[in-house]
Amino acid sequence: MIVAIDGPAGTGKSTVAGIIAKKLGITYLNSGSFYRALTLAALEGGIDLSSAENFENAQAVSEIVDFCKKQKLEYQNSHLILNGKDVESRLHEDQVSKNAAKLSSIIPVRHLVNERMHEITKSLSIVCEGRDMTTVVFPHAEFKFYLDASI
Repeated sequence: MIVAIDGPAGTGKSTVAGIIAKKLGITYLNSGSFYRALTLAALEGGIDLSSAENFENAQAVSEIVDFCKKQKLEYQNSHLILNGKDVESRLHEDQVSKNAAKLSSIIPVRHLVNERMHEITKSLSIVCEGRDMTTVVFPHAEFKFYLDASI
């Protein structure tokens, strides 16, 4: 079973997804964690993410995508495992937060993350949240919700 929650930043997607997953006794999946894990790997691997900003440097974008393809992402007990190492506690470090948007804006990287999330959901019932969750990532989810909130 897939419960997908979509909506803009700051609308409570993570909070609601966590509560629903706990009440249903199923896995909570935060799509942003995947981008943060790949960002962490890139930073530790000496990859210059700023060189791919605005996609002006096609070679840099290609190198980043190739690097991301080599990373092994797993999801166990609601923790993201990167290349065999639990990195959940490091996903909100300042450098990761500062650079995650750069990586997540690269379309081929988005495709890689979406493919990995699809693989994970083949063996798990999940509540997942993130942008484009109900339209792009899991358009055929059994349950889809869009959250919005005024300022």
